[in-house]
Amino acid sequence: QLDISSLSPKTAIKIFNGVISPILLYNSEVWGAYQKNDYNKWDNSQTEKAHLRFCKLYLGVNRKATNTACRAELGKFPLLITIQKNIINYLKHILELPDTTIVKQALFVSRDLYKNGKESFYSNAMNMLKLYYSQDDETTNIEIALRNIDTKTIVNGIKEKYVEFWKHKITKSPKLSFFCQFKKDYKLEDYLHLIKNPIQRKNFSKFRISNHKLEIEYGRYKNIPREQRLCKLCNSGEVEDEFHVAFACKT
Repeated sequence: QLDISSLSPKTAIKIFNGVISPILLYNSEVWGAYQKNDYNKWDNSQTEKAHLRFCKLYLGVNRKATNTACRAELGKFPLLITIQKNIINYLKHILELPDTTIVKQALFVSRDLYKNGKESFYSNAMNMLKLYYSQDDETTNIEIALRNIDTKTIVNGIKEKYVEFWKHKITKSPKLSFFCQFKKDYKLEDYLHLIKNPIQRKNFSKFRISNHKLEIEYGRYKNIPREQRLCKLCNSGEVEDEFHVAFACKT
């Protein structure tokens, strides 16, 4: 059995992207259009749960570790963004086909349903694009824009929107108050390949994302008020958080 945590982060991610992700996202250019563009709800999908399991297994943290932090440590975006990329590429492909092809005719039917206020593949795909690409409501304008703008530009815009969402999310999370003090960029962290010892690397990951047994975190599950989660190793009367352990605790 492969111990994924023994691999370099880039190798582990390459295996996931090349072997697991294609299975999870098979035909996602079609069924993905019917997914809600809600990152909070998306984390509860079976597809993203598999992705998060990979992230947490590699980092060596437990299932209670915060999803947004685990993905960010590896510089991994939610698979919903990959699905949206697949939908865009699929639409661009269909739009380039002759009008006489069956798949193009099916798109016309789907577009007619959209114009009549009915849900369809086309309606969901267009509504998704409107979230990230400012354009008139006219379908022809969006279709023209889709033909003229490369997928990478659109996907980069989607990722920028997600990073804004992510920054707001970690800032508002009491559990990630320590994490958001130093995690400023959404990227694969250097320590994951600089620390060669897997056990030391896992412990460092746990410390960074507050997936440990310090009182600041452990007391949460006992419903102890935050200000009463005091260090039991010294008599300072200070809250046992990451900063206290690293810089203040004398024990």
